[in-house]
Amino acid sequence: MKKTIISLLILAALGGAGWYFWNAWDQSREKDTPKERQNFEVVQRTIEQNIEATGIVEPLISTEVRSEISGRIDTILIEAGDTVERGQKLIELDRNTLRNELTEAERNLQAYQLRVEQAERNYNRLKLLTEQEYARTSELEDSLTALELARLELEVRSTYVETARDNLDKATILAPQAGVVSDLTVNEGQVIVGATSVNQGTLLMKVNDLSELVVRSSINEVDVMRISDDTTVEISFDSIPDHLATGQITDISRFGSAENSVRVFPVEVTFPATDPRLRSGITANLLFPIETVSDVPAVLISAVFKIRGEQTLVIVKPDGEYELRAVKTGLSDTEYVQILEGAEIGDKVSLTRPPGLERMTRPIR
Repeated sequence: MKKTIISLLILAALGGAGWYFWNAWDQSREKDTPKERQNFEVVQRTIEQNIEATGIVEPLISTEVRSEISGRIDTILIEAGDTVERGQKLIELDRNTLRNELTEAERNLQAYQLRVEQAERNYNRLKLLTEQEYARTSELEDSLTALELARLELEVRSTYVETARDNLDKATILAPQAGVVSDLTVNEGQVIVGATSVNQGTLLMKVNDLSELVVRSSINEVDVMRISDDTTVEISFDSIPDHLATGQITDISRFGSAENSVRVFPVEVTFPATDPRLRSGITANLLFPIETVSDVPAVLISAVFKIRGEQTLVIVKPDGEYELRAVKTGLSDTEYVQILEGAEIGDKVSLTRPPGLERMTRPIR
């Protein structure tokens, strides 16, 4: 009796488990029927193919300010971030030493002017004596040589005066252009080195023209061949999401370099600074339009599968069944692809693989 009851319980348990798994499998099968498959219609759409890149906003014209002479900074007349005009005073160097040098040069010039006058008197005297045969010709020639040497030395001393005056003027450092001051790293009392042919001297600051800006970026060797100098570039900014700018390509380098194992070419895009919020150093996103097609049949890229080597759409018929249809595709963007042949606007397509073809199909890329 006990064995019979146990057998009945086991049979009941097996039957319940079988009914549960059958019901679950039946529901799963119903969900995968063509009628319940996720569908999408072929739509009319404009497709734009673009190249995207990023870069940093910089002033198109940024001039480094350096002193032409060495000296000690006496007064700094501006601060970083100030807007200056061309020729405006920026820094005054200590003038005491320069004034002393000018005074010494002027006194030396006066001394040599007296020497020239003395040499002229001596020459005129010997010339008269020679004419009267009281002096030898050689003495006259020597006096003429002394006069010419004195005149040459006078010219040299005159240039010393001009140089000393010029250095005194250079003690006042002026703005080379209108713009905004940046990179001001020197302090009053600091001794700076002047820029010469041997060295670049101490960098005092930069003056940046912020009326026109530039974004420098790099584009890979495949995409760079698809853009041209007359391409109009759309520029957006992470820090100013509500502002868009339009720029022009001003330079496409003819020389590439390696960047993260990819060959890239530097590209410069300039644009006017029409928004006061634009600042040097912010990130810019560049959009280079390549090709556009308007009002064409298009589907989601994920709706096009590769089946037996052909691009294929899974067309959903009115009765819920499906049909595999080879298609020819055209332009694509990040979401949609143009359908050139094989489907029309309004056709319903499946976004999932048909049953039984999961292992032999894949979406196009």
